[in-house]
Amino acid sequence: RKTVSFEGLGIWQEKFLGKLISEKNPNQLPYCKVAADKNSKYFVGSSFSQPLHTDEGYTNKYPRYVSLYCDKQAKVGGDSLLFDFSAHYAHFCERFGNEIQLLFQSDALFVDNLFREESKPLLLNLDFHPTPGITYCATLKKMVCSEKIFEMFDYMTRFIHDPSNQIKFRLHEKQLLIIDNTRLLHGRTAFDIDEPRVLYRYWFDQREC
Repeated sequence: RKTVSFEGLGIWQEKFLGKLISEKNPNQLPYCKVAADKNSKYFVGSSFSQPLHTDEGYTNKYPRYVSLYCDKQAKVGGDSLLFDFSAHYAHFCERFGNEIQLLFQSDALFVDNLFREESKPLLLNLDFHPTPGITYCATLKKMVCSEKIFEMFDYMTRFIHDPSNQIKFRLHEKQLLIIDNTRLLHGRTAFDIDEPRVLYRYWFDQREC
């Protein structure tokens, strides 16, 4: 089994995806190891099913791209889930009408993300794509918004987590998944805590709402 340099893999991706973001990684390494830990306080370090989300969707700053390298896959479970927001944006426009513009406001949501409280939009106007993007997290300590915005957020959450609207597949060992973090939401199915499932996550090209 050929040994992979996880640092080298991140540096190689920088050529295509922009500057690596490392300040939130342990020891500020260019990657974050994603594996189950019985003492973990967070979804990313658990073996539970992880709700669909965009990385850093609970903050004002987010990576444009996320990549996940599969080092070891669980024998059962741990499958990847994707939701293509771009493909469903027209549906949300039809459902919400002009009120969807409320979701672009910089203070659409007021969230407590464990580190601090801040305001943020839910949807993003993108200068690099004609279809708007999204910065989304369903697992928040606290969220404050208007009743109308909550109705739209609630509908989108149920729609996003309907399996018929998701793409489900198995990321095999030595495969690298690259995600546009403004257009694709990602998550995973549950797996056994004792399974040696290990991914390495990379963030690139920091943006700000």
